[in-house]
Parts: sequence; structure tokens; C-alpha cells
Amino acid sequence: MVDLDHLNGLFCEVKSDCIRYPAVDAEDLQKRFTQLIGTFNSMNLQQLPGGDYIASGLQDLRRNQVTVESCLVKIASPQLVRAGLLAKIDSAIDTELVLYHLLQKRESNPYSAYCAFLRTLCSFEQAILRDQTHQIQSPAA
Repeated sequence: MVDLDHLNGLFCEVKSDCIRYPAVDAEDLQKRFTQLIGTFNSMNLQQLPGGDYIASGLQDLRRNQVTVESCLVKIASPQLVRAGLLAKIDSAIDTELVLYHLLQKRESNPYSAYCAFLRTLCSFEQAILRDQTHQIQSPAA
């Protein structure tokens, strides 16, 4: 997840330098930055379908743990990067195979569980896309 306090601190450091560049309007930059922070704050993953898996997976990924949830985050990483919830990550391994192997260890029917997790992930990605589309069509004033 994005550390908003750290991001705000970085902005405060850069804001004073904006005076040196007349093409950059510091007040407009502040307004846009505030809107961006509001977008991150308003995006509550727990309210989205599968959001609990994604929130848990983001934490697992930060701890370098290989879990079902962290695999889901890696699979959804392109959409999460576009949404600004995750920095770009590269995976040298086939994450979907890792997910399936993890499910084989804990589920009696790993194929059904695998398909169910991917359907949930699709629902999550559609909800993120719907949220982004809604924000573009009705920007904050």
C-alpha cells in the first residue's frame, strides 16, 4: 500500500522548489496532490469483492511471504499498479502455478478453489476499474 504520510512529506519537500520553476503552479500542484491523497484514502479495499484477500496479500508481499493472498496480488499487479495501489513488481516465477500448488496443499479440491479465487480476483479488478471510471466521470471539485 501507499504510505500517505511519507508521500505527503515528500510533497512538502518538493513544494518549496516549485517557486524556482514558474511553469509549475504550486497551488495547483497542492490541489491535485490533495485530490490524489483523497482518492487513496477513499479506496477501502475491504469494501470491494475480494478486497480482504488483496489487503492481506499486500501485507504478505511486504513481508516477502508466499501465500495464496500474495499470489493473488501478483496476479492482479497490472491492475493494482494502474490503480496506484502497488509499485510495479516483477515475478520470475509463474505465480498462477505457485497459487495452484499452495491450494493443493490446503484444499481437497484445489481446481475448484483455484477457479473460485480467480473469479473473485476478476470481480475485484472489475470493481477497481468501475471505481476509476466513476472518478474520471465525476472528478472532485
